[in-house]
Amino acid sequence: MNLWLDDLRKPLDKSREWDWLKTVDDAIDYSNGLIRFNKQISVMSLDHDLGDFAAFGGDGIKYLDWMIQNHFWPLLLNFHTQNPVGRQNMINTVQGRIPTNCMITINCHIIQFQI
Repeated sequence: MNLWLDDLRKPLDKSREWDWLKTVDDAIDYSNGLIRFNKQISVMSLDHDLGDFAAFGGDGIKYLDWMIQNHFWPLLLNFHTQNPVGRQNMINTVQGRIPTNCMITINCHIIQFQI
């Protein structure tokens, strides 16, 4: 299962099937459903700015807050946001909190944290 959270852009990676969600509330509902059935997301790609859809749970960083609180992590987490400040805020949010088995990429480029 692969989750794409973005209000406007369709999933760019055509080699995977994506569940495209546009709001944080929908992403949380989707994730809670997976938790109930003991399923995991393989790849998750998040936008920061969700435009008008931010009224339904906030911007993408709010989903990260939920992920941290619920210990819900994909195998690969990608930030595809075009907002450099939002992207850095997302990185700062997960730094030190993400499990070692979860890889993070920025627009599909691997990043590594200093531990």
